[in-house]
Amino acid sequence: MSWSMQRNKLMCFLKYTLTGAVFLCTMLPMIKAQATFEVLTLEKFLSVVKQNHPVARQTNLFMDMASAGRVEAAGAFDPIFSLTSDQKTFDGKKYYTQNNADLTIPTWYGVSLYGGVQNNLGTYLNAEKTPGLYTYAGVNVSVLKNLILDKRRASLQQAKLMQAQTRFENANTVNDLILQADLSYFNWLKDFLVLQLIEQAVQINIDRFEFVKASFLQGDKAGIDTIEAKTQLLTFLQQREEYFLAYNASRLELETYLWTENEAPLYLASEVIPDTTTIDMVLNEINESDKDAWVRARLDEHPKLAVYDLKLQNLEIESKLKFQNFLPKLDLKYDFMRKGDQFPIENIGASFFEDNYKFGLSFSMPIFNRSAMGQYQATKAKIQITSLDNYYTRLQIENKIRFQLIEVENVKNQVNIYAEASDLYRQLYEAESFKFSIGESSLFLLNSRNNRFIEANQKWIELRAKLLASKAKLWWSAAIPN
Repeated sequence: MSWSMQRNKLMCFLKYTLTGAVFLCTMLPMIKAQATFEVLTLEKFLSVVKQNHPVARQTNLFMDMASAGRVEAAGAFDPIFSLTSDQKTFDGKKYYTQNNADLTIPTWYGVSLYGGVQNNLGTYLNAEKTPGLYTYAGVNVSVLKNLILDKRRASLQQAKLMQAQTRFENANTVNDLILQADLSYFNWLKDFLVLQLIEQAVQINIDRFEFVKASFLQGDKAGIDTIEAKTQLLTFLQQREEYFLAYNASRLELETYLWTENEAPLYLASEVIPDTTTIDMVLNEINESDKDAWVRARLDEHPKLAVYDLKLQNLEIESKLKFQNFLPKLDLKYDFMRKGDQFPIENIGASFFEDNYKFGLSFSMPIFNRSAMGQYQATKAKIQITSLDNYYTRLQIENKIRFQLIEVENVKNQVNIYAEASDLYRQLYEAESFKFSIGESSLFLLNSRNNRFIEANQKWIELRAKLLASKAKLWWSAAIPN
Protein backbone atom coordinates (compact mmCIF):
# COMPACT_ATOMS: atom_id res chain seq x y z
CA MET A 1 0.00 0.00 0.00
CA SER A 2 1.33 3.45 -0.89
CA TRP A 3 2.19 6.03 1.75
CA SER A 4 -0.53 8.32 0.35
CA MET A 5 -3.24 5.72 0.96
CA GLN A 6 -1.92 4.96 4.45
CA ARG A 7 -1.91 8.66 5.28
CA ASN A 8 -5.49 9.10 4.09
CA LYS A 9 -6.65 6.13 6.16
CA LEU A 10 -4.79 7.45 9.18
CA MET A 11 -6.36 10.91 8.86
CA CYS A 12 -9.80 9.41 8.41
CA PHE A 13 -9.43 7.25 11.51
CA LEU A 14 -8.06 10.08 13.63
CA LYS A 15 -10.96 12.25 12.54
CA TYR A 16 -13.47 9.69 13.83
CA THR A 17 -11.73 8.97 17.12
CA LEU A 18 -10.63 12.49 18.07
CA THR A 19 -14.01 13.99 17.18
CA GLY A 20 -15.67 11.52 19.54
CA ALA A 21 -13.10 12.15 22.26
CA VAL A 22 -13.60 15.88 22.12
CA PHE A 23 -17.35 15.41 22.34
CA LEU A 24 -17.12 13.08 25.33
CA CYS A 25 -14.80 15.50 27.08
CA THR A 26 -16.94 18.60 26.67
CA MET A 27 -20.28 16.80 27.37
CA LEU A 28 -22.29 19.22 25.25
CA PRO A 29 -23.71 16.88 22.61
CA MET A 30 -25.84 18.20 19.80
CA ILE A 31 -27.90 20.28 22.24
CA LYS A 32 -26.80 23.71 21.08
CA ALA A 33 -26.75 22.63 17.45
CA GLN A 34 -30.38 21.54 17.46
CA ALA A 35 -32.21 24.82 17.66
CA THR A 36 -35.59 23.09 17.37
CA PHE A 37 -35.26 21.72 20.92
CA GLU A 38 -37.05 23.65 23.65
CA VAL A 39 -35.19 23.76 26.94
CA LEU A 40 -37.16 23.36 30.18
CA THR A 41 -35.08 25.05 32.86
CA LEU A 42 -35.19 24.03 36.50
CA GLU A 43 -36.47 27.47 37.49
CA LYS A 44 -39.37 27.32 35.03
CA PHE A 45 -40.18 23.75 36.03
CA LEU A 46 -40.34 24.57 39.75
CA SER A 47 -42.42 27.67 39.02
CA VAL A 48 -45.08 25.53 37.32
CA VAL A 49 -44.97 23.01 40.17
CA LYS A 50 -45.46 25.69 42.84
CA GLN A 51 -48.34 27.34 40.98
CA ASN A 52 -50.32 24.44 39.57
CA HIS A 53 -49.49 21.18 41.33
CA PRO A 54 -52.54 19.84 43.24
CA VAL A 55 -50.57 19.54 46.49
CA ALA A 56 -49.44 23.16 46.21
CA ARG A 57 -53.00 24.28 45.51
CA GLN A 58 -54.29 22.34 48.48
CA THR A 59 -52.11 24.42 50.78
CA ASN A 60 -54.10 27.51 49.78
CA LEU A 61 -57.32 25.69 50.57
CA PHE A 62 -55.98 24.64 53.96
CA MET A 63 -55.23 28.30 54.70
CA ASP A 64 -58.78 29.19 53.68
CA MET A 65 -60.09 26.55 56.09
CA ALA A 66 -57.91 27.88 58.91
CA SER A 67 -59.13 31.43 58.25
CA ALA A 68 -62.71 30.19 58.25
CA GLY A 69 -62.09 28.48 61.59
CA ARG A 70 -60.83 31.73 63.06
CA VAL A 71 -63.90 33.60 61.80
CA GLU A 72 -66.12 30.89 63.29
CA ALA A 73 -64.40 31.19 66.69
CA ALA A 74 -64.70 34.97 66.60
CA GLY A 75 -68.43 34.55 66.05
CA ALA A 76 -68.80 33.60 69.73
CA PHE A 77 -68.30 37.30 70.52
CA ASP A 78 -70.91 38.54 68.07
CA PRO A 79 -73.79 40.61 69.60
CA ILE A 80 -77.07 38.70 69.69
CA PHE A 81 -80.46 40.29 69.08
CA SER A 82 -83.50 38.30 70.14
CA LEU A 83 -87.26 38.90 70.02
CA THR A 84 -89.91 36.80 71.77
CA SER A 85 -93.67 37.15 71.79
CA ASP A 86 -95.99 34.97 73.87
CA GLN A 87 -99.76 35.26 74.33
CA LYS A 88 -102.62 33.11 75.66
CA THR A 89 -106.39 33.28 75.04
CA PHE A 90 -108.67 30.58 76.45
CA ASP A 91 -112.44 30.23 76.86
CA GLY A 92 -113.05 33.76 75.67
CA LYS A 93 -110.55 35.21 78.12
CA LYS A 94 -107.28 36.90 77.21
CA TYR A 95 -104.83 35.65 79.80
CA TYR A 96 -101.70 37.56 78.81
CA THR A 97 -99.53 39.04 76.08
CA GLN A 98 -95.76 39.15 76.68
CA ASN A 99 -93.31 40.79 74.24
CA ASN A 100 -89.57 41.09 74.78
CA ALA A 101 -86.75 42.45 72.59
CA ASP A 102 -83.18 42.47 73.83
CA LEU A 103 -79.55 42.79 72.70
CA THR A 104 -76.72 40.82 74.33
CA ILE A 105 -73.07 41.86 73.86
CA PRO A 106 -70.43 39.30 74.95
CA THR A 107 -67.10 40.81 76.02
CA TRP A 108 -63.60 39.37 76.33
CA TYR A 109 -63.30 39.09 80.10
CA GLY A 110 -66.20 36.78 80.98
CA VAL A 111 -68.71 39.64 81.13
CA SER A 112 -71.91 39.90 79.11
CA LEU A 113 -73.78 43.18 78.72
CA TYR A 114 -77.40 43.23 77.73
CA GLY A 115 -80.43 45.48 77.52
CA GLY A 116 -83.93 45.43 76.17
CA VAL A 117 -87.58 46.40 76.22
CA GLN A 118 -90.41 44.29 77.65
CA ASN A 119 -94.17 44.80 77.48
CA ASN A 120 -96.43 42.59 79.59
CA LEU A 121 -100.25 42.85 79.36
CA GLY A 122 -103.17 40.71 80.47
CA THR A 123 -105.47 39.78 83.35
CA TYR A 124 -103.66 36.63 84.36
CA LEU A 125 -100.01 37.65 84.20
CA ASN A 126 -97.52 35.74 86.31
CA ALA A 127 -97.04 37.63 89.56
CA GLU A 128 -93.28 38.02 88.99
CA LYS A 129 -93.86 39.75 85.65
CA THR A 130 -93.89 43.53 85.72
CA PRO A 131 -97.05 44.73 83.96
CA GLY A 132 -96.83 47.35 81.27
CA LEU A 133 -93.88 48.64 79.25
CA TYR A 134 -90.46 48.90 80.83
CA THR A 135 -86.81 48.92 79.77
CA TYR A 136 -83.87 47.22 81.40
CA ALA A 137 -80.07 47.01 81.17
CA GLY A 138 -77.89 44.47 82.90
CA VAL A 139 -74.62 42.67 83.27
CA ASN A 140 -73.74 39.00 83.81
CA VAL A 141 -70.32 38.33 85.38
CA SER A 142 -68.47 35.07 86.00
CA VAL A 143 -66.54 35.79 89.20
CA LEU A 144 -64.56 32.55 89.75
CA LYS A 145 -64.73 29.92 87.03
CA ASN A 146 -64.35 31.35 83.49
CA LEU A 147 -63.21 34.76 84.73
CA ILE A 148 -59.63 34.39 83.44
CA LEU A 149 -60.43 32.09 80.53
CA ASP A 150 -63.53 30.49 79.13
CA LYS A 151 -64.28 28.22 76.19
CA ARG A 152 -65.03 30.93 73.65
CA ARG A 153 -61.86 32.90 74.45
CA ALA A 154 -59.82 29.69 74.35
CA SER A 155 -61.38 28.71 71.02
CA LEU A 156 -60.47 32.05 69.44
CA GLN A 157 -56.90 31.91 70.73
CA GLN A 158 -56.53 28.36 69.46
CA ALA A 159 -58.02 29.31 66.09
CA LYS A 160 -55.37 32.02 65.71
CA LEU A 161 -52.65 29.51 66.56
CA MET A 162 -54.16 27.01 64.13
CA GLN A 163 -54.01 29.60 61.36
CA ALA A 164 -50.30 30.13 62.01
CA GLN A 165 -49.75 26.39 62.38
CA THR A 166 -51.42 25.74 59.03
CA ARG A 167 -49.09 28.23 57.37
CA PHE A 168 -46.03 26.38 58.69
CA GLU A 169 -47.50 22.97 57.84
CA ASN A 170 -48.09 24.23 54.31
CA ALA A 171 -44.46 25.34 54.15
CA ASN A 172 -43.42 21.80 55.15
CA THR A 173 -45.70 20.30 52.51
CA VAL A 174 -44.37 22.54 49.75
CA ASN A 175 -40.81 21.89 50.94
CA ASP A 176 -41.36 18.12 50.54
CA LEU A 177 -43.00 18.63 47.15
CA ILE A 178 -40.13 20.76 45.84
CA LEU A 179 -37.55 18.20 46.97
CA GLN A 180 -39.29 15.42 45.06
CA ALA A 181 -39.66 17.69 42.02
CA ASP A 182 -35.97 18.60 42.20
CA LEU A 183 -34.90 14.97 42.38
CA SER A 184 -37.17 14.11 39.47
CA TYR A 185 -35.67 16.88 37.33
CA PHE A 186 -32.09 15.92 38.18
CA ASN A 187 -32.82 12.28 37.36
CA TRP A 188 -34.31 13.34 34.01
CA LEU A 189 -31.26 15.49 33.32
CA LYS A 190 -28.86 12.66 34.21
CA ASP A 191 -30.64 10.15 31.99
CA PHE A 192 -30.69 12.65 29.13
CA LEU A 193 -26.95 13.28 29.32
CA VAL A 194 -26.12 9.58 29.64
CA LEU A 195 -28.33 8.80 26.64
CA GLN A 196 -26.55 11.47 24.63
CA LEU A 197 -23.20 10.05 25.72
CA ILE A 198 -24.14 6.54 24.61
CA GLU A 199 -25.68 7.87 21.39
CA GLN A 200 -22.42 9.55 20.48
CA ALA A 201 -20.51 6.36 21.37
CA VAL A 202 -22.78 4.45 18.98
CA GLN A 203 -22.00 6.87 16.16
CA ILE A 204 -18.25 6.64 16.82
CA ASN A 205 -18.35 2.84 16.82
CA ILE A 206 -20.40 2.75 13.62
CA ASP A 207 -17.69 4.80 11.94
CA ARG A 208 -14.98 2.63 13.48
CA PHE A 209 -16.66 -0.55 12.32
CA GLU A 210 -16.89 0.81 8.79
CA PHE A 211 -13.23 1.81 8.96
CA VAL A 212 -12.12 -1.63 10.19
CA LYS A 213 -14.29 -3.40 7.62
CA ALA A 214 -12.81 -1.30 4.84
CA SER A 215 -9.31 -2.05 6.14
CA PHE A 216 -10.10 -5.77 6.20
CA LEU A 217 -11.31 -5.69 2.60
CA GLN A 218 -8.08 -3.96 1.61
CA GLY A 219 -6.08 -6.59 3.47
CA ASP A 220 -4.78 -4.30 6.23
CA LYS A 221 -6.81 -5.80 9.11
CA ALA A 222 -7.58 -9.31 10.20
CA GLY A 223 -11.09 -10.64 9.97
CA ILE A 224 -11.25 -11.00 13.75
CA ASP A 225 -11.01 -7.21 14.03
CA THR A 226 -14.30 -6.79 12.21
CA ILE A 227 -15.92 -9.16 14.73
CA GLU A 228 -14.34 -7.19 17.59
CA ALA A 229 -15.61 -3.89 16.15
CA LYS A 230 -19.09 -5.28 15.51
CA THR A 231 -19.30 -6.72 19.03
CA GLN A 232 -18.34 -3.35 20.50
CA LEU A 233 -20.96 -1.64 18.35
CA LEU A 234 -23.69 -4.09 19.38
CA THR A 235 -22.83 -3.51 23.04
CA PHE A 236 -23.42 0.21 22.69
CA LEU A 237 -26.57 -0.33 20.64
CA GLN A 238 -27.95 -2.45 23.47
CA GLN A 239 -26.96 0.24 26.02
CA ARG A 240 -28.66 2.89 23.92
CA GLU A 241 -31.95 0.97 24.07
CA GLU A 242 -31.54 0.50 27.82
CA TYR A 243 -30.86 4.17 28.52
CA PHE A 244 -33.56 5.28 26.09
CA LEU A 245 -36.05 3.37 28.23
CA ALA A 246 -34.61 4.89 31.43
CA TYR A 247 -34.82 8.39 29.93
CA ASN A 248 -38.48 7.98 29.00
CA ALA A 249 -39.28 6.60 32.45
CA SER A 250 -37.70 9.62 34.14
CA ARG A 251 -39.47 11.91 31.68
CA LEU A 252 -42.85 10.41 32.56
CA GLU A 253 -42.04 10.72 36.24
CA LEU A 254 -41.26 14.40 35.69
CA GLU A 255 -44.63 14.93 34.02
CA THR A 256 -46.44 13.87 37.21
CA TYR A 257 -45.35 17.22 38.70
CA LEU A 258 -46.58 19.30 35.76
CA TRP A 259 -50.16 20.58 35.73
CA THR A 260 -52.01 23.32 33.90
CA GLU A 261 -53.87 26.21 35.51
CA ASN A 262 -57.09 24.30 34.81
CA GLU A 263 -55.99 21.38 37.02
CA ALA A 264 -55.27 19.12 34.05
CA PRO A 265 -52.08 17.05 33.63
CA LEU A 266 -49.43 18.70 31.45
CA TYR A 267 -47.57 16.52 28.97
CA LEU A 268 -44.20 17.53 27.55
CA ALA A 269 -43.61 17.60 23.82
CA SER A 270 -40.92 15.27 22.54
CA GLU A 271 -38.79 18.30 21.62
CA VAL A 272 -38.53 19.46 25.24
CA ILE A 273 -35.19 18.69 26.88
CA PRO A 274 -33.63 19.59 30.24
CA ASP A 275 -31.24 22.48 30.69
CA THR A 276 -27.83 20.78 30.50
CA THR A 277 -26.11 23.77 32.13
CA THR A 278 -27.88 22.80 35.35
CA ILE A 279 -25.42 19.92 35.76
CA ASP A 280 -22.70 22.45 36.59
CA MET A 281 -24.72 24.60 39.03
CA VAL A 282 -22.48 26.08 41.71
CA LEU A 283 -23.39 25.31 45.30
CA ASN A 284 -23.50 28.26 47.66
CA GLU A 285 -20.63 27.65 50.01
CA ILE A 286 -21.00 27.65 53.79
CA ASN A 287 -17.91 28.78 55.63
CA GLU A 288 -16.40 26.09 57.86
CA SER A 289 -16.38 28.37 60.90
CA ASP A 290 -20.03 29.30 60.40
CA LYS A 291 -21.51 25.83 59.97
CA ASP A 292 -22.62 25.35 63.59
CA ALA A 293 -24.17 28.81 63.72
CA TRP A 294 -25.78 28.18 60.33
CA VAL A 295 -27.30 24.92 61.53
CA ARG A 296 -28.67 26.55 64.71
CA ALA A 297 -30.18 29.37 62.67
CA ARG A 298 -31.87 26.85 60.36
CA LEU A 299 -33.31 25.00 63.37
CA ASP A 300 -34.66 28.21 64.88
CA GLU A 301 -36.45 29.03 61.62
CA HIS A 302 -37.52 25.53 60.62
CA PRO A 303 -41.29 25.37 59.95
CA LYS A 304 -41.61 21.79 61.24
CA LEU A 305 -40.27 22.85 64.65
CA ALA A 306 -42.43 25.98 64.55
CA VAL A 307 -45.46 23.68 64.22
CA TYR A 308 -44.47 21.93 67.45
CA ASP A 309 -44.09 25.28 69.23
CA LEU A 310 -47.61 26.24 68.17
CA LYS A 311 -48.97 22.84 69.21
CA LEU A 312 -47.48 23.35 72.66
CA GLN A 313 -49.01 26.83 72.89
CA ASN A 314 -52.35 25.35 71.88
CA LEU A 315 -52.08 22.69 74.59
CA GLU A 316 -51.12 25.31 77.17
CA ILE A 317 -54.36 27.15 76.40
CA GLU A 318 -56.26 23.88 76.70
CA SER A 319 -54.53 23.21 80.04
CA LYS A 320 -55.56 26.63 81.40
CA LEU A 321 -59.10 26.01 80.22
CA LYS A 322 -59.23 22.60 81.92
CA PHE A 323 -57.87 24.17 85.11
CA GLN A 324 -60.97 26.39 85.23
CA ASN A 325 -63.01 23.28 86.01
CA PHE A 326 -61.34 23.09 89.43
CA LEU A 327 -62.85 26.46 90.39
CA PRO A 328 -66.36 26.85 91.81
CA LYS A 329 -68.84 28.45 89.44
CA LEU A 330 -70.14 31.78 90.75
CA ASP A 331 -72.11 33.99 88.36
CA LEU A 332 -73.56 37.37 89.31
CA LYS A 333 -76.40 38.99 87.42
CA TYR A 334 -77.73 42.53 87.83
CA ASP A 335 -80.56 44.28 85.97
CA PHE A 336 -81.52 47.95 86.30
CA MET A 337 -85.10 48.64 85.16
CA ARG A 338 -87.27 51.63 84.42
CA LYS A 339 -90.91 52.09 83.52
CA GLY A 340 -91.65 53.36 80.04
CA ASP A 341 -89.53 53.33 76.95
CA GLN A 342 -86.59 55.42 78.17
CA PHE A 343 -83.38 53.42 78.36
CA PRO A 344 -82.64 52.94 82.07
CA ILE A 345 -78.89 53.43 81.91
CA GLU A 346 -79.41 57.15 81.35
CA ASN A 347 -81.07 57.50 84.76
CA ILE A 348 -79.02 55.25 87.03
CA GLY A 349 -78.67 56.93 90.42
CA ALA A 350 -75.91 56.77 93.01
CA SER A 351 -77.21 53.54 94.50
CA PHE A 352 -77.84 50.41 92.44
CA PHE A 353 -79.69 48.55 95.17
CA GLU A 354 -82.45 50.97 96.28
CA ASP A 355 -85.19 50.45 93.70
CA ASN A 356 -85.88 49.33 90.14
CA TYR A 357 -83.33 46.52 90.03
CA LYS A 358 -83.09 42.77 89.88
CA PHE A 359 -80.10 40.90 91.28
CA GLY A 360 -79.17 37.24 91.44
CA LEU A 361 -76.31 34.84 91.79
CA SER A 362 -75.73 31.18 91.07
CA PHE A 363 -73.11 28.97 92.69
CA SER A 364 -72.10 25.37 92.05
CA MET A 365 -69.07 23.20 92.86
CA PRO A 366 -68.42 19.49 92.26
CA ILE A 367 -67.59 17.62 95.46
CA PHE A 368 -64.86 15.30 94.15
CA ASN A 369 -64.01 17.04 90.84
CA ARG A 370 -62.69 13.81 89.35
CA SER A 371 -63.80 14.75 85.86
CA ALA A 372 -61.79 17.98 86.01
CA MET A 373 -58.79 16.13 87.42
CA GLY A 374 -58.88 13.53 84.62
CA GLN A 375 -59.15 16.12 81.86
CA TYR A 376 -56.38 18.26 83.33
CA GLN A 377 -54.00 15.32 83.76
CA ALA A 378 -54.69 14.12 80.21
CA THR A 379 -53.83 17.55 78.83
CA LYS A 380 -50.59 17.67 80.84
CA ALA A 381 -49.68 14.27 79.43
CA LYS A 382 -50.33 15.59 75.90
CA ILE A 383 -47.96 18.48 76.60
CA GLN A 384 -45.22 16.10 77.71
CA ILE A 385 -45.74 13.85 74.69
CA THR A 386 -45.60 16.80 72.31
CA SER A 387 -42.50 18.17 74.04
CA LEU A 388 -40.74 14.83 73.64
CA ASP A 389 -41.77 14.71 69.98
CA ASN A 390 -40.39 18.22 69.60
CA TYR A 391 -36.99 17.30 71.10
CA TYR A 392 -36.76 14.14 69.01
CA THR A 393 -37.78 15.89 65.79
CA ARG A 394 -35.30 18.69 66.43
CA LEU A 395 -32.48 16.17 66.82
CA GLN A 396 -33.58 14.33 63.68
CA ILE A 397 -33.62 17.54 61.65
CA GLU A 398 -30.26 18.67 63.02
CA ASN A 399 -28.67 15.32 62.16
CA LYS A 400 -30.17 15.41 58.67
CA ILE A 401 -28.77 18.89 58.05
CA ARG A 402 -25.32 17.92 59.32
CA PHE A 403 -25.31 14.72 57.27
CA GLN A 404 -26.32 16.58 54.12
CA LEU A 405 -23.50 19.05 54.70
CA ILE A 406 -21.09 16.12 54.88
CA GLU A 407 -22.64 14.43 51.86
CA VAL A 408 -22.44 17.56 49.72
CA GLU A 409 -18.76 17.96 50.55
CA ASN A 410 -18.08 14.27 49.97
CA VAL A 411 -19.84 14.11 46.60
CA LYS A 412 -18.14 17.33 45.55
CA ASN A 413 -14.78 15.67 46.21
CA GLN A 414 -15.86 12.64 44.17
CA VAL A 415 -16.86 14.92 41.28
CA ASN A 416 -13.42 16.53 41.32
CA ILE A 417 -11.72 13.13 41.43
CA TYR A 418 -13.71 11.83 38.49
CA ALA A 419 -13.20 15.03 36.52
CA GLU A 420 -9.46 14.39 36.70
CA ALA A 421 -9.89 10.65 36.08
CA SER A 422 -12.06 11.34 33.05
CA ASP A 423 -9.42 13.61 31.59
CA LEU A 424 -6.73 10.97 32.15
CA TYR A 425 -8.87 8.29 30.53
CA ARG A 426 -9.35 10.64 27.60
CA GLN A 427 -5.59 10.99 27.22
CA LEU A 428 -5.13 7.21 27.37
CA TYR A 429 -7.88 6.71 24.81
CA GLU A 430 -6.39 9.25 22.41
CA ALA A 431 -2.92 7.74 22.80
CA GLU A 432 -4.27 4.24 22.17
CA SER A 433 -6.17 5.52 19.15
CA PHE A 434 -2.98 6.91 17.67
CA LYS A 435 -1.05 3.69 18.37
CA PHE A 436 -3.84 1.68 16.76
CA SER A 437 -3.76 3.90 13.68
CA ILE A 438 -0.07 3.19 13.12
CA GLY A 439 -0.43 -0.51 13.79
CA GLU A 440 1.17 -0.63 17.24
CA SER A 441 -2.00 -1.55 19.17
CA SER A 442 -4.94 -3.88 18.84
CA LEU A 443 -8.62 -3.10 18.46
CA PHE A 444 -9.23 -4.98 21.70
CA LEU A 445 -7.01 -2.55 23.64
CA LEU A 446 -8.54 0.43 21.85
CA ASN A 447 -12.06 -0.71 22.72
CA SER A 448 -10.97 -1.31 26.30
CA ARG A 449 -9.65 2.27 26.55
CA ASN A 450 -12.82 3.53 24.92
CA ASN A 451 -15.04 1.67 27.36
CA ARG A 452 -13.15 2.97 30.40
CA PHE A 453 -13.32 6.49 29.02
CA ILE A 454 -17.08 6.29 28.49
CA GLU A 455 -17.62 4.68 31.91
CA ALA A 456 -15.63 7.47 33.55
CA ASN A 457 -17.68 10.13 31.77
CA GLN A 458 -20.92 8.39 32.68
CA LYS A 459 -19.81 8.20 36.30
CA TRP A 460 -18.91 11.88 36.17
CA ILE A 461 -22.40 12.72 34.92
CA GLU A 462 -24.01 10.61 37.64
CA LEU A 463 -21.87 12.18 40.36
CA ARG A 464 -22.68 15.71 39.25
CA ALA A 465 -26.37 14.81 39.22
CA LYS A 466 -25.92 13.30 42.68
CA LEU A 467 -24.28 16.53 43.84
CA LEU A 468 -27.35 18.46 42.67
CA ALA A 469 -29.57 16.00 44.53
CA SER A 470 -27.44 16.32 47.67
CA LYS A 471 -27.72 20.09 47.48
CA ALA A 472 -31.51 19.82 47.09
CA LYS A 473 -31.67 17.50 50.12
CA LEU A 474 -29.57 19.94 52.14
CA TRP A 475 -31.90 22.80 51.28
CA TRP A 476 -34.89 20.54 52.03
CA SER A 477 -33.54 19.40 55.42
CA ALA A 478 -32.89 23.02 56.37
CA ALA A 479 -36.29 24.10 54.90
CA ILE A 480 -34.70 26.81 52.75
CA PRO A 481 -37.02 27.91 49.90
CA ASN A 482 -35.79 26.72 46.53
